[in-house]
Amino acid sequence: SGGSDVQVGIVSAGAPKCSTSLTVYTRVSAYKDWLKARVCGRRYPPDWCHEEGALDGIFANLNGETQNGQQDTRISTGCFSGSSIVKVKGTGDTLMADLDIGDMVHVGNNVYEPIYSFGHRVQTARVNMLQVKTNASAIRLTPDHLLYTYPNGPLRASQITIGDLVLDGESKVAIVESVQNITEYGLFNPFTPSGRIVVNNMLSSNYIAFGHKNALHLGKLALNYHLLAHAAVAPLRIACYHMGTCKDETYSEDGILRSLTVPLVSIQWVFSQNGITRVLSMFFVLSIVFWQYVVELLLSNTSVLMAMLSVVTLLLWRKNFSIVWFNKSKTKERTRIKQIR
Repeated sequence: SGGSDVQVGIVSAGAPKCSTSLTVYTRVSAYKDWLKARVCGRRYPPDWCHEEGALDGIFANLNGETQNGQQDTRISTGCFSGSSIVKVKGTGDTLMADLDIGDMVHVGNNVYEPIYSFGHRVQTARVNMLQVKTNASAIRLTPDHLLYTYPNGPLRASQITIGDLVLDGESKVAIVESVQNITEYGLFNPFTPSGRIVVNNMLSSNYIAFGHKNALHLGKLALNYHLLAHAAVAPLRIACYHMGTCKDETYSEDGILRSLTVPLVSIQWVFSQNGITRVLSMFFVLSIVFWQYVVELLLSNTSVLMAMLSVVTLLLWRKNFSIVWFNKSKTKERTRIKQIR
């Protein structure tokens, strides 16, 4: 009423492939025109907006259910397309789909690091992505994936606009000329120790932004999503990179690394909360993440670890020495009292 748009219908929610944001699916096909008018009016409309009659086919499977009739709650760690190019040390340009654990890949400024795990790995998957094209190259990735920009650091691809500056593999800036929706095949997300990788000569993060802003805001405190995610996967790095215990990884039906499924679901739950529940949950998660990261820093820096062990040993020795000295002093005092008596 009063010129406002109102829609009433039965809906369900689920997360499509390679996305952390819940999507609302409608079962009321009578509102196709209403939906198309508003969805296709977005800045980056989906491909079906340009295809005649495509919405009819989409509505046949817009109830958010899988073939088994269960709710679609798929999760993601962010993705690159299988056709993306990555430089591998000793091999040169290599398709993202052909990468494997142990490959030494370019992470920027002529530095190469090993792939220690894949957060997402699907050879045959059709998915909508964004193509960010510059005056020098182009990269195809999911909207929530973080791309390095200047001077704002890692931003989700969906926030990058024409005229923005992004970083290439040598930390030089390139001007964004276009951002458009495309359809790609294959979903891949290799993890490196630094959390960075150069794809199609553009510097990218290994991670995604769970929220729709540039950073996680807790009051006046703004936390970088890249740093948060890098700290959060510290246990995976400890197991796979530092200890080398992830030779045979297993993935879910959607290609998600199984050891990441529970953490991802937990983080999604936290971000879905409101008010005090979200704040308390966030501080609890951040405290766990902090101590995990501290453990990794100690394991990755042997000199610091040895210094810490030395300090602890010294403190324990001093404590034991103090106890022994106190006991000896107490014994002497008792002996002296007995002699006086």
